[in-house]
Amino acid sequence: MLKLYTEPDSLKEITDINLFRITFDGTKGGAISKPIYIRNDDKELYYSNITLTFNSLSYIFRLVQADYCPTVLEWSKIPINTEIALTYNIGSSTVYDISTYITVWSQVTIPRGESANNIDFITLKLGYTEGLVT
Repeated sequence: MLKLYTEPDSLKEITDINLFRITFDGTKGGAISKPIYIRNDDKELYYSNITLTFNSLSYIFRLVQADYCPTVLEWSKIPINTEIALTYNIGSSTVYDISTYITVWSQVTIPRGESANNIDFITLKLGYTEGLVT
């Protein structure tokens, strides 16, 4: 199954208990960037047409597939609150891949004047086409 992680470690899966959480002090406002990792853990399946979406009504989010955290200028060129499509598949119909972690960087922008808080009601939604490895 395709899963999301807070670190490239199979024990750091994002779940209802281990949330994707952003902690901030909103007094000054600003942006917080964090990586999200995507990995397949099933030798019988491969994934294509992979997409990732944030679901939040209160904050501005940006997502980008990148191995490094984008610069301020690079972030400014990334559309806000939009789904991203990954640029490659995980595995194929003939080869499984359970070791690759695809890195997606997330950025949340906090308005000035917010109280210190944890954002832990973030919903991340994966879309994909699943196929059998033969």
